[in-house]
Amino acid sequence: MGSARVCAVASRSLDQHARHSGEGERIPMIAIQIVHLGAVLVAMYLVTVSDARRLLNSDAIGLMLLTLLALGVFDSGLNLRAWKLCVTGMFLAVAVPIVAWVDPAHAGDNGDHAAQLHHI
Repeated sequence: MGSARVCAVASRSLDQHARHSGEGERIPMIAIQIVHLGAVLVAMYLVTVSDARRLLNSDAIGLMLLTLLALGVFDSGLNLRAWKLCVTGMFLAVAVPIVAWVDPAHAGDNGDHAAQLHHI
């Protein structure tokens, strides 16, 4: 759901930016954004297939991927001069430490309430 929201904001920002710029700038701008976001996706893929999977747990990898996504979205916002994309990137970046802080609080809660009741 989050990636769909980012894509919607990005396409809307591209459309608004294209309206304010000349017709000759539209195609290169879209091509640059496709290459930029493609590079972010390749970086995210490389994190998941590299040896980092053996060195880090899945929570750390998820936070790393969210950080890369936040950086990519924020940078796209700067390139397009689209404040909505910048705000979305900042929101994703702020979410990283929040998720890291909240997740350990629920790490002991594995959902096995029957075993916990049996122990009592």
